[in-house]
Amino acid sequence: MTSQNSAHQPSSILDSLKQSTSIVSAGLVVFLMLILALVFFQNKLEATSHQQFRSVMLALELKESSAKLTNFARSYVITHNELYKKRYWDIVNMRQGLVASEVLDDNRLHQLATAGLLPERGDLVSSQEWFEYFQLKPNELALIAEAERLSMTLVTLEEKAMDLTAQGKLPDVSEGTLPIDLLFSALYMDELQKIQNNIDQFIAAVNQRTDTEKMLYQYWVWAMSGILLLQILVFSSYILLYSNRLLRTRLMMPIAQLLAFTQALAQGKKSNEPLELVDFEMRELYDGLVQIQLAQQKMDEYNHFNQQMMAALPFGLLLINKEGCIEFANPAAKSLLEVANVDLLNHSIARFLPELTDLSDFSVLKMPAQTSQERRFMAEVSCCSVSQNQQQSYLMVLSDIDDRARAEQRLRFIEFVVDKSPDIVFWVNPKSGLISYADETAYEVLGYENGQLLNLPIIEMDSSLDNLQGMIMRLADEVIIHKETHFSCADGSKVPVDVSYFFADFGGRQTLILSARDIRERLSLQDLMHKQMLSLQDGRRATTNMLLDLEQAKKEVERIHRHTRESIEYASLIQKALIPEDDLFQTMFSDYFCLWQPKDLVGGDIYFFTQLRHEDECLLMVIDCTGHGVPGAFVTMLVKAVEQQIVASVKHLQGEVHPKDVLALFNQTLKRLLKQETIDSISNAGFDGAILYYDRQRKLLRFAGAETALHVWQDNAMQEIKGNRHSIGYKKSDANYEFTEHEISVSKGMKFYVTTDGYLDQNGGAKGFPFSRKRYLQTLNDSMHLTMMAQKQHLLTVLDDYQGDEIRNDDVTVIGFTI
Repeated sequence: MTSQNSAHQPSSILDSLKQSTSIVSAGLVVFLMLILALVFFQNKLEATSHQQFRSVMLALELKESSAKLTNFARSYVITHNELYKKRYWDIVNMRQGLVASEVLDDNRLHQLATAGLLPERGDLVSSQEWFEYFQLKPNELALIAEAERLSMTLVTLEEKAMDLTAQGKLPDVSEGTLPIDLLFSALYMDELQKIQNNIDQFIAAVNQRTDTEKMLYQYWVWAMSGILLLQILVFSSYILLYSNRLLRTRLMMPIAQLLAFTQALAQGKKSNEPLELVDFEMRELYDGLVQIQLAQQKMDEYNHFNQQMMAALPFGLLLINKEGCIEFANPAAKSLLEVANVDLLNHSIARFLPELTDLSDFSVLKMPAQTSQERRFMAEVSCCSVSQNQQQSYLMVLSDIDDRARAEQRLRFIEFVVDKSPDIVFWVNPKSGLISYADETAYEVLGYENGQLLNLPIIEMDSSLDNLQGMIMRLADEVIIHKETHFSCADGSKVPVDVSYFFADFGGRQTLILSARDIRERLSLQDLMHKQMLSLQDGRRATTNMLLDLEQAKKEVERIHRHTRESIEYASLIQKALIPEDDLFQTMFSDYFCLWQPKDLVGGDIYFFTQLRHEDECLLMVIDCTGHGVPGAFVTMLVKAVEQQIVASVKHLQGEVHPKDVLALFNQTLKRLLKQETIDSISNAGFDGAILYYDRQRKLLRFAGAETALHVWQDNAMQEIKGNRHSIGYKKSDANYEFTEHEISVSKGMKFYVTTDGYLDQNGGAKGFPFSRKRYLQTLNDSMHLTMMAQKQHLLTVLDDYQGDEIRNDDVTVIGFTI
């Protein structure tokens, strides 16, 4: 070894150390910047969620208060009870900020003030001031302001009706209406519907904006977390490789050379520079050991820093080998799983995530988890594969989402958001027109390899965007644009898509979003519809039955594209069409009301009212079929078909009409049609109900009931006529059962009432008990001085007040009429 080489060695070592120090320093700076970015996006995500929750809850409160104002105003006009009027003005004053809101108790006010969410006036804040304080977008503020304005218009009408009621005066003759009619006028109902529509549009606008912002911020939180973990692994590997190189080149090689020189001396070989060689190698060995020590100290400091960063992470971080055993866990993971370090390492992850069947790359999953103390919670899990010392391992992020799930459970308005996000998503830089992000579905549908779509001009995907700046100018006015176009695939083919174009503000940077759905299946169905239409046109010369069959086939194809709810709404229209018009009630009785409220869009309650053989003879049927909703509605259709056959037979009957015979015929026909004549039958459907026959000329009324009673008001007393305790059409119903019939001689002023069990069985009150027959009769007695229409409103108000926050149990039907 020459003197020139020995002079060159210290300089080489110093340069290497300087280079490594620079790399580590740069890595630390990047690491801190990533931590700051992660905290920033996490705060933005929480702030957006809070704003969404506060805005929608206030909108729902405005919607609920408008409904309460209507109910209290109507109740006051009907009952003259000053308590309803006081509650009415309390709500108006709360919305105008003149008195404190009841929904904000002292504890809630303290929480809002601590969080900086209350304006300077504290709890004396109007609804409009609340929404302005939440810094809504102009279009959102305009919608809620319009709803508030319309609500105050209704207050003017309600105030007028209540003033007339309080003064005991009627309006001018030119107005030709009563105070209660003001609250049921077409103008009033139109304004009330506009309020509900504006609030629904406001909620939809807030949800659309905040959901887009939350999706973006959540993506950046995941991205920053992944980059942060990747940097930790890269720099750890770099330090280990550098240390290994330093040990090999600065320690092991000098020792080998020194050993060779020693062996040469032992064999009697001479060296020209023995003392110089030995001095240099010993110095190199010493310098190398010093450098190793310094490198080890830096590595220890860096590992200590990494441990501190791991401890600071708000979520659990686990390193799992390919056998599913835990090799590393940060403090957050130990705390989440309630175990000490010695209890967690080398245990299977399946002990804590029983439903995790396969370790593979996935973004985010929600699944049940349990701690070492057998405490169960819902976890949010994300996993990615990593290579460590040529061993396949998995890095898993674990967090408890039970708290967030409980918060999200309060946001029930999400039940109104039905559609999911489209399949393909592109983020485009509006200035350069380059794609900055594409989701996995875009790669799958368009056939590109992962990463190939990034930085491609969007015009290569969507040729309709040849004038990108023109599209951007249109979006400045229209907010969102929808159209159908074609996306280019990797193999040169085209995929038809339905695209929505809109802008999103990501951290102060405007990004053009393309949200698209593959419509190949829809176009195929449309092509099928087109072919069906051609077939219909070719078959116009065929018979009328063939034309009807083809039309039905066309309608069946179109029905496939409708949402299930649209089908139910259409079924609701059909069922409502079965409800008799009011003309016959007006002709046969001096006063009447019909209260019919299905629990869902369609229901199992139905009533029929038919004129029989002459104008003074009629038949009333009030029926409660099996179940409610769609199953109950199907049974009502069958009952309607049987009813038409029975009425047709009665009209040709020469003798007397007996309701007991009608019930018996219903019982036998339903059992036969539904094949429920034996106890082994598959189905078990039927109904409870009442049949009333009325002959106005003879002043005669006959009644027969199946598990349904008739209540008669005469001489200021209520009489109950019970029906038979036997239902119609069920498997256990006796086909030969003879029902009891009651015959009543009627006189002017007598009142009759029939109700299904939905009104009587509604849960509510302080203890959640059913409304009961006793309360029902008391409600009727309290309102006997009212008209039938006012009595109907009183029944609804009392039931709604009793129900409170309970859900509706069943369909509700009550029929009342006065002779």
